[in-house]
Amino acid sequence: MKEKLPRLAQQDLAGGRESGSNGPAAPAGTVLMPVDEILQFVRLAPGRVVANHLEALNHGPTTRDMLRSRLSAAGLEKKVAIPADGTAVEVS
Repeated sequence: MKEKLPRLAQQDLAGGRESGSNGPAAPAGTVLMPVDEILQFVRLAPGRVVANHLEALNHGPTTRDMLRSRLSAAGLEKKVAIPADGTAVEVS
């Protein structure tokens, strides 16, 4: 992830595919970021992060509550928006 930092450092707002996919699209591992990688991503991001693709019915085991809990324990909860399904996130 650190090799992506130069691009990430230019962003005021970053979004990632959080969820830790464990479905058939990822037989050898995960396609979407598991929680530990999400935390690393948030730490490296210079601005706010919008977490999306959570609680995907058949392939995304990461819940919003699980992510909020881990972000809070790491002191990162204020950097991340975790919208509900169908909710818009306003940025300025």
